Amino acid sequence: MTIVMALIGFVSPFLPTILKLIQSRVDNAHELKMFGLQMQMQAKAHEFKMQEVEALADIQTQTAVLKPLPSYGVRFLDAAKDSGMWKPLVALMVVLYSILDWVSGMVRPAITYAAFTFYIVYKWSRFEMLKAIAPDESKAELVAKLWDAQDWNVLVLVLSYWFGLRASRYAFGKR
Repeated sequence: MTIVMALIGFVSPFLPTILKLIQSRVDNAHELKMFGLQMQMQAKAHEFKMQEVEALADIQTQTAVLKPLPSYGVRFLDAAKDSGMWKPLVALMVVLYSILDWVSGMVRPAITYAAFTFYIVYKWSRFEMLKAIAPDESKAELVAKLWDAQDWNVLVLVLSYWFGLRASRYAFGKR
């Protein structure tokens, strides 16, 4: 028992230092773990910030794309309003710019109407060729032969575009 008491007496002065070392080691491990978690959180925050920047850029791009083009006539009138130009010249320029605006606005519809007209002419010519090849078949059978999977794809594409456009305008309040 004396030996045990002597050992306890000998070790007891070192006990606070040993406890401090153990506590320091636990604290350091905890700090390292917290530092690692903070680094992960900062990486995630940076990733979310980049996603936000990309989303804002997409929104700004869509806004710029969907923004209506400024009218040449309106811009000319704004410039000519205070310039003191001769009024008949201003009127002539406004008429010319109005025609230019109309031509500019008709590019996409004209291409659409031309493509649809070519499609109808192509189908009509195929119908006439089928009628010449098989004169005994009814017109309904010939039309059924004309209508293939590609025609269904075109029909679905056009209908989904127009009804999707209508639904998006309804959903986003741009009637």
